Amino acid sequence: MDDLRGKEENKLKKKRRFKLRAILFWKKRKWWILSLILVAIIIIFPSQCGTAIGQWINDFIGNIIKNSGF
Repeated sequence: MDDLRGKEENKLKKKRRFKLRAILFWKKRKWWILSLILVAIIIIFPSQCGTAIGQWINDFIGNIIKNSGF
């Protein structure tokens, strides 16, 4: 009979190592990944993104002008 405890421990170590590597990868490259996702969304849905960005800029500048006291 083979002892299965060693194999199970190795599986657990591999899972932990993979999770640790994934977390470290995310921490190191978080902003890079998020910026790539944002650019991909802009490339895939240009009209919706353009409308949303334009609306946001319009509201932002409109609120600045409305609340400024000249």
